[in-house]
Amino acid sequence: MASAAVSAAASDAAAASEVVPLQNAPSQLQSPHALLTEHVIWPVRFSLLSSKLGLAFASGVLVIGAPGTGKTFLVKRVAAEICGGDNNKDNAKENKLASVLSVLSCSSVLGAGFVGDSERILREAFETARKAARSSPARTHILLIEDIDVLCPRRDAVGGVQPHEARLVAQMLTLLDGLGVGDDDSESRLAVVATTSRPHDVDDAIRRAGRLEKDIVLLPPGRQERAQMLRTMLSRRQREAAVDNQAAAKFDDQQLVDTLAARTAGYTPADLTELVRRGTHDDDWIKALSAVRPSSLRGVAVTEENDEASGQMTYDVLSACASESTRRALRRAVLMRFTHPKSMARLGVRPSRGVLLYGPPGTGKTSLARAIARAAARPLISLSASDLFAAHVGEGEANLRDAFRRAREAAPCILLIDEIDAVGGAARTKSGGGGAPGAGERLLTTLLAEMDGLGQHEGAIVLACTNRPDAVDAALLRAGRCDEVVYVGLPDQEGRLQALLAHTANVAIDGDVDMRDVASRSEGFTGADIASLVRQAAMCALDDADEVVAVNCKHFHKALALTRPSVDDEDIARYERWAMAKRH
Repeated sequence: MASAAVSAAASDAAAASEVVPLQNAPSQLQSPHALLTEHVIWPVRFSLLSSKLGLAFASGVLVIGAPGTGKTFLVKRVAAEICGGDNNKDNAKENKLASVLSVLSCSSVLGAGFVGDSERILREAFETARKAARSSPARTHILLIEDIDVLCPRRDAVGGVQPHEARLVAQMLTLLDGLGVGDDDSESRLAVVATTSRPHDVDDAIRRAGRLEKDIVLLPPGRQERAQMLRTMLSRRQREAAVDNQAAAKFDDQQLVDTLAARTAGYTPADLTELVRRGTHDDDWIKALSAVRPSSLRGVAVTEENDEASGQMTYDVLSACASESTRRALRRAVLMRFTHPKSMARLGVRPSRGVLLYGPPGTGKTSLARAIARAAARPLISLSASDLFAAHVGEGEANLRDAFRRAREAAPCILLIDEIDAVGGAARTKSGGGGAPGAGERLLTTLLAEMDGLGQHEGAIVLACTNRPDAVDAALLRAGRCDEVVYVGLPDQEGRLQALLAHTANVAIDGDVDMRDVASRSEGFTGADIASLVRQAAMCALDDADEVVAVNCKHFHKALALTRPSVDDEDIARYERWAMAKRH
């Protein structure tokens, strides 16, 4: 059974040995490669020096990254470098790689039929790798454990774990603690490297010191790295399509490469491979981009581009309904980081991690956030308070961490958190039972930690919306988090006119209707109130006759008499008092 568990190494080795040299690999892998080399190869290569200096290397490494980012590829490249020093040219490449790499997949362990078989397969796989390490003096042998979150889930997870999962975790802990015990040969070493795309689902005991104590994180490639990868992939496709490879021209469509690199934020190398396959096969890149979505955004509600057919208002229309100060603040706080990044870098302006949009209900805060994402052609991941307050303890925090993880992987993008006051307001209340922290406080703690973690991901920004800014915890509004605050207030007369024109664009309006007069009569109306006014006028027209030609002036007058502003003067004064208190 153990041989079956590690038999994938030989077949996988052939594929790994045919990949491009690391110096030609994306720069996204350069730094993780150096870290993995340090903890896998150096302990043997510099064994004497490290013993004299008293240096200690990590006994195990956890490689973290979204599916398709190249975790297994990275490990196999390091393994290929280990066997690169072997001067025996007669061995097949796959046999050489298999001599320094064993691969343990979760399917081979969990597919056992009887109680205790899974633990036995684990023990035998470790023992087989130990023997391989002893038989290969003066170099490291790597045991690669793929998807360790499946083998060793958190034992304190919501709903608990199954008995066989708890036994597997205990067995893995015992085997990791036994690394190095009884191995007197300092010239050989067994290095355990595990991979996961969900690090928070791995049992904490697995990641403590002395086990998988070193984390190496792989992020999706940036724009320049994507351009490098796309150019390599397209060149390879062009060579394969040529009848005579020697006559194949070098791929030189730089405009296509730049366009694709700009429109593939958040794509992993695996996503790019599938995109190139579809695009070159169908010769339709627009169709390919629509069909192949980033792995990090699958299963998430995402807004990406302007789509006139969708019926959603564009940013130009929505911003025209807002005041000049709101438009200027939104442009400075959000849009310029996407449209003028080089200018901001040249002037030393560091983009904000978060922006708080506040104002009365119905003024279009959420719609503006979505329209900003479409205008900037950036993915928008939407999260509301209802997604965070879950039935089980810890589930809301897990949903919040998952949303931030996806935002980091899909950067540059926008993470919209609607009704942020639900988190801040609930944080001041305690759940019963000895003063234990309530759901709101736990969520706020998680939110603050995740906001601080955005510092290394300049492309991701949080847009938070609220009708109750006074309920938002002050810690969220300090510098480095939501340090930009934008008031989205009632539209002025010109804004109301633009809102009327937008909401009546698909409504038959009689020529006697003076929209400027209607705008002047609707003072104090929010954007939602104006939408209700237009609908009420259309209903008045329906009441007058079965066959209605258009909505006329009389119908609007009736609607104005029936519709009242949803925001009063006291509400406006409350927002003004909060803004003044924040300035001081």
